[in-house]
Amino acid sequence: MNTTSPAPAAANYFIAVPDPAAASRLARLITARDASASVQLAPGLAELYHLLPTAPDRTVVLVELMWDGESAADILLSLLYNYPQLAWLIVSEAELSALLPPYFPIPHVRGLDRDEDLLSALAALTEDLRGTQLGAYQIQQFAGQSYLGRTYQAQQTAINRAAHLTVLPAAATAEARAEFAQIAAARARNVFPQIYSIYEENSAAGRPFIAEEPVTAPSLLQYTLQHAAFDSRLVANLLSASARVLAHLRAGQIPYQPLHGSHITVSPEGVIRLVNTALPPGAPLPEPGAELRALAGIIRGVIQPGQPVDPRLLQILHRMADGQADCDTVGSAAETVSLALAPVKQVAERQSAIKAKQEISKAKKNSLLVTYLSVASIAILLIFVIIQVILMFIQVPGRDLSDQVKIPAGTVEFNTPAGKQTAQLGEFYIDKYEVTIGQYEKFLNALAAEQQRDPDAYKKYLPPGVTIHRDNFTPHDWASIKKTLRRGLLQPAYGGNRVTRDTPVFNVDYPDAYAYAKWAGKRLPTELEWQRAAGGDGNWPYPWGQDYQADYRPELAVCSAVPPGAKPLTKLRYPGPQIVDKFTRDQSPFGIIGMAGNVSEWVALSPELGPLPAKYQADFYPMQGANFSSPQLIPSTYHRRPPMLLPDDTVQIGLGFRCASDRPVKR
Repeated sequence: MNTTSPAPAAANYFIAVPDPAAASRLARLITARDASASVQLAPGLAELYHLLPTAPDRTVVLVELMWDGESAADILLSLLYNYPQLAWLIVSEAELSALLPPYFPIPHVRGLDRDEDLLSALAALTEDLRGTQLGAYQIQQFAGQSYLGRTYQAQQTAINRAAHLTVLPAAATAEARAEFAQIAAARARNVFPQIYSIYEENSAAGRPFIAEEPVTAPSLLQYTLQHAAFDSRLVANLLSASARVLAHLRAGQIPYQPLHGSHITVSPEGVIRLVNTALPPGAPLPEPGAELRALAGIIRGVIQPGQPVDPRLLQILHRMADGQADCDTVGSAAETVSLALAPVKQVAERQSAIKAKQEISKAKKNSLLVTYLSVASIAILLIFVIIQVILMFIQVPGRDLSDQVKIPAGTVEFNTPAGKQTAQLGEFYIDKYEVTIGQYEKFLNALAAEQQRDPDAYKKYLPPGVTIHRDNFTPHDWASIKKTLRRGLLQPAYGGNRVTRDTPVFNVDYPDAYAYAKWAGKRLPTELEWQRAAGGDGNWPYPWGQDYQADYRPELAVCSAVPPGAKPLTKLRYPGPQIVDKFTRDQSPFGIIGMAGNVSEWVALSPELGPLPAKYQADFYPMQGANFSSPQLIPSTYHRRPPMLLPDDTVQIGLGFRCASDRPVKR
């Protein structure tokens, strides 16, 4: 199958370069390439951290490697894992080949004045294949990037299998294509139980790609940067598993990338796997002593100062660091320690011969009962499976979640370049919950019926002046979303998350949200209406009050936010949007649910705030609120800033909407 044309260049760029003159030059280069681009400058890593939580998913981050005389390579790798939807590019005057590990996953350009190299790198990073079919795979979301190309979450539709797809950039040179093919073939041949599998290396429509088992568990690098502590048995298991993999590679004479903390993952259940980093035959094989020294350093990174560690493990690490051990010896010794540290199972003492005869006799008497129970268990299991299969074909309707809340007339305070101002808003009504998949599905069905009578019926629902071509309002990847709406234990997930018709609709762009609201006899709330509904008479930035750090608790909102200064989470607290009324403690002073989290929401422009800045054309619209994947909450007073202004064709799994009206509406 062919892919569709790649999406245009990203509209949002963050530049984190300490030299103001160099940063300004990069900004001019980008805007000369794309006049509609939004460019934000971050003079330090702290400012970059502040910008990242609200970055649209097609943002490109250009960042310096050296900060205060030290390499930020590991920090940038951690940010790459925390924000896989963003594209990262290192731009630096430093000697990058000496500072970065081989095959570093973030592309890099040495020299801030190398315009051709910078533009070529940006062209590769801004390509967007989401929503296209590549061979047997439906591409869904960004999953990160590697030195070979951008990586996507994808679904192998024929067998309903999730995969990570690394796709070679369209503009790759013949040399890059040859290298990609050689590395893909080498990894496909590298099969071992504790190495992530390569499903296939292939090409479609002239685009080479590698399909592999999704890597979702945190890496040791991430654990190390978060100062996580592992107990002695987990340390032993890490040593054993890693040494066994290194022994496998050496026994097969398989070249591979030098070992790094980002290559070793540990799931919350303690499952240890290594990323497949095999290289083509003929590449140099790392020295065994050097690799075990590197592994010892990586493992020591998860041993906190003062942490009690089994002395046998310390001895193994010491021998590895001194070059006095090989991979097989380390694997065996660590496995022995792990077994010794395993929880002791209590075993009953042996009984006398008479007692044994009594037990045997009792067992014989119960054998018939056991047979009956076994048959009954099989029958119950069979009935259960049949019920689950039947449930897979049952369409569960959504609940009536169309309640509206009256927002009384009142004053709202907002920021402008001239300082704080206020506006008087009249009375209006707003949906208590975000619009659900079930509600949006009714709209699509009604519109389909209208279009059978009049194919142009959709036109009356288009926003004024819409600039994108469309003849329907079907959300991105709608067919896959619909498949997940089945009930039962066998219900499939969407992006690792179960959804129902009561989950907020997502993957909708601005015209989709506008059209639904108009069909429902409503409209989208304006920026200031949304702020008033979220903040109440007190103009609170958060549903619980003024102070994020003092008052926020994780159970208050469907998001992955952590207060400033707290350790970031190793994985999302919620893998996707949740049922709209699930978290009733995320409630605004007026009783509106889900304005602090779940999904961010499209809103209409507020005339009180004036027109958008000149750099934004008529096809940009604002959003409000954080969503399930936001590592920081977004105050309701935060608007009209570039991360909150999106092209009207933007679709994200964390972006939905709710409706408003001037009078009560029930549909």
